[in-house]
Amino acid sequence: MSINQLARHLRRGRAQDFHQHLEELEAAGEPLTLEGETFKELTLDGFHLRGINLTNVEFETCELRQVRLEGCTLDGTYIHDTKLDDCDLSACTGQGFALEACTVDRSRLKGMELESVEWTTTTFLDCELQGLTLAEALLEELTFQGGRFEQVEMTDGELSFVTLRESQYAGQLELADCTTNRCYVADDSTQEPPEGFARKSGRRRTL
Repeated sequence: MSINQLARHLRRGRAQDFHQHLEELEAAGEPLTLEGETFKELTLDGFHLRGINLTNVEFETCELRQVRLEGCTLDGTYIHDTKLDDCDLSACTGQGFALEACTVDRSRLKGMELESVEWTTTTFLDCELQGLTLAEALLEELTFQGGRFEQVEMTDGELSFVTLRESQYAGQLELADCTTNRCYVADDSTQEPPEGFARKSGRRRTL
């Protein structure tokens, strides 16, 4: 079977076939890679991508439901105009992982070491970010609604128009040598805002 069978099973939405082929490749000691593949306008449900090289892989206008990315390489991985619902990303590494115009809902990002990520115009709803190290990250026009941060560290990053709305972050979001521009905490709690964030009321105006 060709290594491209992994991509074929993804495009056809065949999670069981995908997992079976992945196990066969692992048993044979073959490389696990989808490098350079593009996936467009797909609904992927229940896939477990473990240890796969996702270098320069693109997900465009997709819906990912209960998808797990575990121990994957995210060099230049680009996810845009896509919804991630109840997904897990854990123990992944890489440079240049980009999220653009996405909605990330009830998902978990844990134990990852990433460099030069670019996350723009994306909303995180009730997500958990835990044990993340982000170096030289660009975060722009992001909203974190609810959810929580735990042991999240950013170094040498740039944050613009980032809003934490009713999120739990007290002492758990550390910014080292980062620049911030128009970043806000929108809630009425007593949590100390992260460095570079201004507080505004979580109450919305009513007309």
